[in-house]
Amino acid sequence: MNQQIEQKVKKLLGEVLGIEDPLNEIRMDSDLIDDLAAESIDFIDIGFRLEKDFNLGKISMSDIFTPYLRDESSHDENKKLKNEKLEELKKYAHIKDDLLDEIERTKNSRALLKVKNLVYFVDWKLSNG
Repeated sequence: MNQQIEQKVKKLLGEVLGIEDPLNEIRMDSDLIDDLAAESIDFIDIGFRLEKDFNLGKISMSDIFTPYLRDESSHDENKKLKNEKLEELKKYAHIKDDLLDEIERTKNSRALLKVKNLVYFVDWKLSNG
């Protein structure tokens, strides 16, 4: 993985979320909501900053996080991700095996809210246009 992308994403998140020492305070496994206190408006700013800072062109948060991340119909009665949705995740080329394995093991799609998913997306987008 590209260390420069990781550091730049962490700095970007630090600026957007008001984290003083992002390179030391933000881990790749940090959850954007639970650990870094990102709110819905922050996701808009994060998306805009990713576009601008990495010259990615227009992106949508659903390109990164999947549109069904918060969709209750994608989860069973125990709030676990349904198997067919897990299969759909495999279509997202930027989602690396470690995230897929974690989601498959826990049946929890919230793993997509980790910082590393943003880093993986930027790395993939820069490599694949």
